Amino acid sequence: MTTITLPVSDGLRGIPPVLDTLAELCEAQGLAPQVAMRLTLALDEVLTNVVSYGFEPDQAQDISVSFTIEDGWLETIVSDGGRPFDPLSLPPPDLDASLDERQVGGLGIHFMRQLMDNVSYQYSNGRNILTMKKNLVQQCPTK
Repeated sequence: MTTITLPVSDGLRGIPPVLDTLAELCEAQGLAPQVAMRLTLALDEVLTNVVSYGFEPDQAQDISVSFTIEDGWLETIVSDGGRPFDPLSLPPPDLDASLDERQVGGLGIHFMRQLMDNVSYQYSNGRNILTMKKNLVQQCPTK
């Protein structure tokens, strides 16, 4: 089992180093570039939402991301001390509505749900904990 835990510091500027670590993990696992891109997109959407909307203006942004690879699965856990918010409680966006009729927001969460094999949320000990899992065995390897 391999686990890496990283802080997300410095607001939006703290996201790219975490995404770079994910890209390195994907490459080490021999995942196809398109699979790595999907995983990166899902995590980028989640982290951008947490950094942008998860905290009060004067609140310190306490965010961490853990990657665990075990038994052919990549588990990504995003944990933050922001306002309690279950992103899975939002209804899916109406993709058939015209641009003028669509609700603002929700597409990032929709992408995350579509790109990952399993997503769960819990609020525990004052922290939002979003767990995303991807089956790596079913992906097309580059090797």
